[in-house]
Amino acid sequence: MMTNSFAEVALVIGGSTELSIVVKATVLLALGLGTGRSARRTRASVRHVLLASTFGVLLALPVAAFFDPPVSVEIPISQVGTSRPVVSVDQDNGRRVPRCNHRFS
Repeated sequence: MMTNSFAEVALVIGGSTELSIVVKATVLLALGLGTGRSARRTRASVRHVLLASTFGVLLALPVAAFFDPPVSVEIPISQVGTSRPVVSVDQDNGRRVPRCNHRFS
């Protein structure tokens, strides 16, 4: 399932400090450069402050990762069960009629 693979990737990234920094830096750099790209028609000083602050945060990221305590986030993973359709009995002639709702075991 998609949730299980997302949880596995999150566990791998969270288990390694270096990989966590690389992923965070990639996201920050993409956001900063994307914002700089969308601010093309603004003054050069605004773009300069935006890009300088992006790179300043990138430089502070390893230091912050070293001093900040790790935060654990629990990701609930449900077990995949088989679904069984609920079957009702028609009162008129006694035949079995499947309904739309399902029960998960």
